[in-house]
Amino acid sequence: MHGKHFSRVLVAIDGSTSSMHAIDYAISIAVKNDSQLIILYVIDFYKYTHLSSSIILAPTFGSEKYLEEKS
Repeated sequence: MHGKHFSRVLVAIDGSTSSMHAIDYAISIAVKNDSQLIILYVIDFYKYTHLSSSIILAPTFGSEKYLEEKS
């Protein structure tokens, strides 16, 4: 394969049309590079203020699996 190789591709989406186009592009990059695709769903906390208490949980979600893979 010529050019850069990506082992991971990260795409942030929010449900908008443009973010859905971004995920299609990210999928094509991940497939071409045989990469892991990481999808981050972004929520507008100003629009959904009742969800702001969840912000403390977000950074730790999945951390156990990440730490296992790193060791």
